[in-house]
Amino acid sequence: MISASTFGTRFHLSAGSLERIFETALSPSAPYRINLTAGALGCNTSALQLVTPLPEDFLQLLEDHEEVLVTSRDGTTRGTVPVWFIIAPPGVVYLFGFGFSEKARRWRSDPWVRLRVPGQQDSVEGVAHFVGPDELDAIAPLIVEHWAMQGAPTVDGLRRTLRDGVHVLVRIEGQPSA
Repeated sequence: MISASTFGTRFHLSAGSLERIFETALSPSAPYRINLTAGALGCNTSALQLVTPLPEDFLQLLEDHEEVLVTSRDGTTRGTVPVWFIIAPPGVVYLFGFGFSEKARRWRSDPWVRLRVPGQQDSVEGVAHFVGPDELDAIAPLIVEHWAMQGAPTVDGLRRTLRDGVHVLVRIEGQPSA
């Protein structure tokens, strides 16, 4: 049983009800953006947004490239670097890099990023989410296949390198609409 309090409203969620919600939401016919509404949860809270995909037209432009230009910021300072990436369902981009890098430090202090297609002006703003070793199940095989030579040769090795902070795996999502 999960218990939480939001704006003075107390609600309880059982594991079974959450499993049914996620099973339905993650089915092939589900929309890309998954919203858990207060009504679906049986409580009086605001919607919980899990994943906001990046624009499909941008992802199609990016498919022909090996790198994406990633701009991040630290206060008023911005930096742009080319980064290897993969596109994964439900329309997000994953970046893999060293945990001690300048870009990882910037992502930790400010999750805003701008992705730009190399050699073009097409860009999109997004939000960086660090993926922990316990969140890898669905994406781990794709990460290991793509970045085996860069420090993630097996799923267990990937979990270990993320747990130890040697590398970071970052999921870039679209910015939720206001």
